[in-house]
Amino acid sequence: MNYEESADYFMNSFKSQRARHAQGAFPVLEMPLRGEFFALKLLSFKEGPMSAGELSDVMQISSARVATMLGRLEDKGLIERRIDPNDRRRIVVILTEKGRNDFITHHRLMRDNLISVFKKMGEKDTEECIRLFTLFSRLMSEQVKEGNS
Repeated sequence: MNYEESADYFMNSFKSQRARHAQGAFPVLEMPLRGEFFALKLLSFKEGPMSAGELSDVMQISSARVATMLGRLEDKGLIERRIDPNDRRRIVVILTEKGRNDFITHHRLMRDNLISVFKKMGEKDTEECIRLFTLFSRLMSEQVKEGNS
């Protein structure tokens, strides 16, 4: 079994849930991802800058909470807020090099931890875990589509 591929699959499954997350499909599972790391993740995967409003919509948190979080991230040197050159009334958020590096470091640590846990679980249990997670994700997605969230 390739534990690295299993860890990548598992992490990518969460990444691919962004649209469903925006619909509220996984409020309990993804609650920890509503913080600074999730904001860094969104900015890292987004091509170009995002507005605070876009972050608020995707993260499903108030604009006041986003503003507070962005202030903390800016103080840490992880993001910069700039005037949108296409619309000077709009402020956009970009990831700094330090922010990108911190996100990559944290992402690798999460992946390495998953690989370690999968190795401890063994091939059979890892495959079963992924099978059950895939089933769970599909059923939750269907539940949201049916409007039974």
